Amino acid sequence: MTAFDERSTSVGGRRKPWSRLNFEGCGSPLDVVSNNSPQPPQGEYEKCPNPVVLQRTDRVTGEVDTVEKRCGRRSCPYCREWLRKAEVAHYIETYEDQENVKFTTLTLDPKAFPEDVDIDSEDFEETRRYLLHVWERKFIKRIKRRTGGDFAYTASIEEHQSGRAHIHVVWSCPLSEEQIRHHWFESGGGVVMESVKIGDGEELAMQVGYVLKYAFKGAEDRKKGRNAIFNSEGTGYHSEEAKEKRRKRYQSSEDEEDQDEGRYDYTGPSTGGKTNNNDTMTEEEHERFDRIAEQARSSTYVDWESTDPPREGTRYSYDRESGETTETCVREVITDEGEREIREI
Repeated sequence: MTAFDERSTSVGGRRKPWSRLNFEGCGSPLDVVSNNSPQPPQGEYEKCPNPVVLQRTDRVTGEVDTVEKRCGRRSCPYCREWLRKAEVAHYIETYEDQENVKFTTLTLDPKAFPEDVDIDSEDFEETRRYLLHVWERKFIKRIKRRTGGDFAYTASIEEHQSGRAHIHVVWSCPLSEEQIRHHWFESGGGVVMESVKIGDGEELAMQVGYVLKYAFKGAEDRKKGRNAIFNSEGTGYHSEEAKEKRRKRYQSSEDEEDQDEGRYDYTGPSTGGKTNNNDTMTEEEHERFDRIAEQARSSTYVDWESTDPPREGTRYSYDRESGETTETCVREVITDEGEREIREI
């Protein structure tokens, strides 16, 4: 049995509660492959059209030979579905025992950018690359400093109907929604975001499936890097930590095929976890996005606690000269003339 076999949805020979969900059903929260996508018939997984030749090393004897394996890529019509199952199972297992697990959506706020800003907020490819820059170089660094690096995340990017890009992430983050919104604004993303705490079982399975949906959707077209999954170090399905964990699981299994699989190390071509080179940015592009992020942070916004006045909230104002953000408690009221007015508390 390989790491990509559908039996990898079980853990230590025991079926997890979430594994009872209908992976195959079109209405399942974990059904993240299009109905139009070719599916590998039962018993025909070996018909991968693009098998790869790997070097196999016996961990016991040290003997080396070569074997042919299915490619295990998301773009492969035969490997895609059971790779999806294996990744969903991996991330559920990763987060089910962690605390402060949240599902968060971070959206590029078009209102955060002045009219003369050098970015088309409705261009998906442009906003996707800008979001990657903000996420990797600013937002995640800020979260690491505030949490001491004690958090894990798994994220993907979706194209909204408006054409703009936004990030979906399942993560174990101890910060509140207000704090996350503040750091997203400080990073240059604006203030449009939602974050909810999620439990285990089906709720976790649904949100993990939702994040992975956009990693597998249209995976046969990888030209624009739309199918990347962004993970904290050691969290990803293809990370060395995850591979070693699966290897130990096979070795301790009572199944002879499992034991045989755990006995070998494989080296050769990368599979579905390969980073898309189209997402590599030049320093000039990073500098341009830095300037845009500064312009986005120049906006003043209010984070209201309710929808209709009278209501209270926090006003954030960025001072470009000092580089500092001022927070002020404010209240919105209706004047005698029937107009809305914001007053400091």
